[in-house]
Amino acid sequence: MGVSTTTSREGFLLHQHGGCVKGKTGWKTGGDLAVSLGGRCAWEGLGGNGREEPESVAGRLPKFWFILALKKAYVLYETHNSIAAAVKSSKRHQNMYSICDLVSIAITHHCKGNISEANKMYRRILSLDPNNIIALNNLGLISSPSEKIELLSHALTLNSEYTDAHFNLAVALEQQNRSADAMEHYAKILQILDNLISQGKFEECIHILKLLIQRFPSNKSVIQNIASAYINLGASHQKQGQFKLAIDSFSQALHYDAKNHIAHENIIFTQNFVEGMDIASQQQERYRWNDAYARHFQQTEYWRSNTYRKIRVGYISGNFRSYAATYAFAPLIFNHNPDQFEVVCYADQQGGDSLTELLMAKATLWREVANKSDEQIAHLIVDDRIDILVDCAGFQKGNRLS
Repeated sequence: MGVSTTTSREGFLLHQHGGCVKGKTGWKTGGDLAVSLGGRCAWEGLGGNGREEPESVAGRLPKFWFILALKKAYVLYETHNSIAAAVKSSKRHQNMYSICDLVSIAITHHCKGNISEANKMYRRILSLDPNNIIALNNLGLISSPSEKIELLSHALTLNSEYTDAHFNLAVALEQQNRSADAMEHYAKILQILDNLISQGKFEECIHILKLLIQRFPSNKSVIQNIASAYINLGASHQKQGQFKLAIDSFSQALHYDAKNHIAHENIIFTQNFVEGMDIASQQQERYRWNDAYARHFQQTEYWRSNTYRKIRVGYISGNFRSYAATYAFAPLIFNHNPDQFEVVCYADQQGGDSLTELLMAKATLWREVANKSDEQIAHLIVDDRIDILVDCAGFQKGNRLS
């Protein structure tokens, strides 16, 4: 069963989603209750005798029966505008609703602020299924302080990796001035986070970090980590060719960390692959990047003199070798007029090939900078009195624009 969360005033409320009823027809809808009610409406239409679970009947229905049933379910849902109201309209079958349905109803009450009804429903669920961790977590949010700790602790005995319960329990312990105990649960959350990062489960990482950023909104480490998780998620979308999703993820990284140049550079780079992206929009993003990271730099002019000298052009690249982009800029290096220009190459790479050797022969000065920091390279460029500097990587990975 999948879950999602909503931030309530009390803490993190767990929602359930994903396939309470999965018919063999393969039908799926956007709402669990609609699917579940669909099965029940169809069950009723077939004259169910109460001895067989409606889910099993729904799985054997012809597609047209299931479609009609789903339509009836959606009419119920839309007419009453809530899951609870839809279920209430079929009172004579209430005893047949599954735990999945009851959790949906309870959560609906909880989200709408009907705390008393939600409380009753969660307790009903736990009377039927004492180990239902969704009910344990959510009931814990609306219970007395002592019962809250008991319920959330029970949820964690069932699943020690349950981050929502760890977070809600940590907050509850802090409210009782038990900071040391609370920190144990925050530490466990960080441990779970590290494991998820190593497994590349970035969406789950983001969920956990959103828990932490609620509690520690000014913590730089948490902010940087959630930005990093979004960048990794964007990179994953990028590799799968989901470029718009990638840009959305990189934009989320900037939302949390407005000065994250890696996220911003990834937006600019990925825009090149989005169908229909116009040049004006791309340029606008580049101007934003320039305002954020480059405009504050002052041009250094202390080496200027009135005497004539050749113009020094610096090229910095991690690909002074046989590489697609290099074939585009290499002719510039080969064809500078040596009477007017001097060429300085800053090789941000390890090793090379035959093209590297040709470029080295044409350069006035060759600098190996792979092991130098951005700041060290910047000082070197100033010392070399470069007039025009070209970063050949653009906004690709490994650039030195920062």
